[in-house]
Amino acid sequence: RVNFPALSDEFVRQYIREHLELSDAQVTTFTRLAGGSLNNLAALNQGELLEGRDSCWKIMQDAFTTSPPNLLIKHGENAQIAFREGAERACRHWQMFLRDTLLLNSADSAEGVSDQLFYPDLESGYRSLLSSIGDAGRLFYSIEKIETTMQELRRNVNPRMAALNFLADVSQSAKP
Repeated sequence: RVNFPALSDEFVRQYIREHLELSDAQVTTFTRLAGGSLNNLAALNQGELLEGRDSCWKIMQDAFTTSPPNLLIKHGENAQIAFREGAERACRHWQMFLRDTLLLNSADSAEGVSDQLFYPDLESGYRSLLSSIGDAGRLFYSIEKIETTMQELRRNVNPRMAALNFLADVSQSAKP
């Protein structure tokens, strides 16, 4: 497996403008979601990158509100994280959810924040998640942990175990 460095957002943005007919808001969203990868952009354009978003959101909510043993029982056999591509997709969704939640947590006011979210339709869910998280330290810990999990996936570890380890750590850190 070869890992190429990420392309600059400006390059991806220009590529999108030249090859796809999208509004400026869609160009911005696609650029963010592509994460410096034209492969991610191609998947996004075909709808694959957004696949499973709702189930990933449910898993993320459960990670912050369910005990680790119950979380593993409930989601341990989830087919979405059984294979590398699905686990990587789930991690990208979780990363975006955490980023949006952090953005809402650090915003001085609600004005204009929705425009900066990857998934603005989940804003009320993010606010609810913030109340479950309790403090920003747990949120920062979860963000660091998702980065570690994504690195583990690049090193060819078992994708299900890497994803479940992340979820169990988040679940355990979310308890007072």
